[in-house]
Amino acid sequence: MLLVRSINEFPEPIAYRTHNVGLKMVRDLTVARRYIQQKLAVSMLNIIDQFHCEALIETARNVIVWKEFAMEASRCNGYFDLGKMLLKLQSMILPCYINANWLRKSVHLWVQKCQNAHSAESIELLKEELYDAILWNEVRSLGDATVQPTLGSEWKTWKHEVVKWFSTSHPVSSAGDYQSTEQR
Repeated sequence: MLLVRSINEFPEPIAYRTHNVGLKMVRDLTVARRYIQQKLAVSMLNIIDQFHCEALIETARNVIVWKEFAMEASRCNGYFDLGKMLLKLQSMILPCYINANWLRKSVHLWVQKCQNAHSAESIELLKEELYDAILWNEVRSLGDATVQPTLGSEWKTWKHEVVKWFSTSHPVSSAGDYQSTEQR
C-alpha cells in the first residue's frame, strides 16, 4: 500500500516513455487510496460494535460520541489522521479492559507508531495490536450482567447511516481533489 499514490505525486518516466504518456495509461489511484482508508476507518467502527458500555470511559457511553467519532473518521484524509483516530479509540476504553502488561510495556511505542502512521499496513497492524490488547473475555462477561447497558440498537441503527458517510464524504473529482463535507 506504500505505492498507492496519486499519479500526479510521482512524476517519473514510466518504462521507456514519459510521465505524460503514463498519465494516459494509468488511472489515478486517489480513489483506491481513499477506499482503503475508508475500509480501515470502518474496521475501527466494527470494534465499537463489540463493546459493552461499562468497558468505556464515562464520556464514551453515549451514542452521540461515537457518531462524532465516526464523522471525524469519515473525514480522515491520510494514514496519519487514522493513527490519531486509533489513539482516540484507545483512550475511550477503560484501562482495566486493556491488558496491563501491554499498557506497561508496549503502549508508549504503539502511541508513537500511531502518531507517525504512514501506510495502510501500519494502521492495520496498529489496529490489530490494540484489538489483541483488549481483554475481550472481561468485556464479554459484562454482557452477562442482568442489566446490559450497551450502545445497542441505537448505535446499530446509526452505524448503517455512518457507513454511508464514508461513501459521500470527500468524493473524488475528476482531478483527484477532495471536496469538503462542509460544502454539502
